Amino acid sequence: MVEKIKATLLEVQEKNATKIGFIESELPALKEKEVLIKVKYVPLIHYDTMKMSGVTGATFPFTPCVELSGVIEDAFNKALIGKKVSFLSLKFGTLRNYAIATEDEILVLKDDADLIKASQMSCNPFTASGIVDTAVELKANAFALTAGNSHVGKIIYRIAQDKGIKCIPIVRSAGRKKEMESEGFENVVDSSDEKFIQNLNKIMQDLNSQLIFDTLAGPIVGQLMKALPKNGILVNFGTQTHEPYSGIDATDMRWGNKQMRCFLVGPWIDQKIKEGTFETHKKYVSDNPSIFDCVIGDKFSWKDFDKAVKFANENPNAPKVIISIDEN
Repeated sequence: MVEKIKATLLEVQEKNATKIGFIESELPALKEKEVLIKVKYVPLIHYDTMKMSGVTGATFPFTPCVELSGVIEDAFNKALIGKKVSFLSLKFGTLRNYAIATEDEILVLKDDADLIKASQMSCNPFTASGIVDTAVELKANAFALTAGNSHVGKIIYRIAQDKGIKCIPIVRSAGRKKEMESEGFENVVDSSDEKFIQNLNKIMQDLNSQLIFDTLAGPIVGQLMKALPKNGILVNFGTQTHEPYSGIDATDMRWGNKQMRCFLVGPWIDQKIKEGTFETHKKYVSDNPSIFDCVIGDKFSWKDFDKAVKFANENPNAPKVIISIDEN
């Protein structure tokens, strides 16, 4: 068992990673059910770039990123040593060369797993799994979803389809609606249409749906709440517009008995671990690679993290940037 583990952490010292630095941190000895991961790849997601922009009120310096893939170098359970893993952490930044996690938190991968793709097998897959799980818990026959053409939106659609639940993807242009339909997605709604509220409300009524998941925030929330049928629920799981909710008709909300709540993948995972059901969700991700397949974006060394962030900010619609944790 390793008594003293030294990790190198990348710190973002100024907004948009215009200044970065590396520090050493001594990690504690492994405890029961803990593993030591040698980190190989870390994806740069929208939440990371948003936090580094200062929008969330982040205090600098900090270690960014929430996902990683790597290989278990040491473990309390020696049978896990050498296993490839994916890991999601909302408790510490993952842009480091070593990380400690518990057996409950990691997703153990097949021996031939692609670690670059595996770096993206936590946040989007588990967010998507959690959203559909929430829909199941709310006994939804169908639900609407903003950013329906995004990578996570398409995963959510495929999981819902696999579970026998209808998904209503909401996109922001007629062109995107046409693209989605050409790919085989059904019930797509265009939010730029002047009759968006009526169109969304009708299809939700037709599908007996009273649930909307929103990842945009901003002014569309008022429209979504207006379109939501009576006794419906709007669940927020993102702030991609970087804007506060607006345009909500409080009278319609009260008299329609409409509710608002939120979803965050970290607390959902913690709850599933507590319930003893997270292993089922991890197995579902591992057993269904076609549902969770992802596109790989440009790759940067973590020494060039400032350049990676600049590229991600200048190409917001490109596939996720992947950060390689190089040895030297």
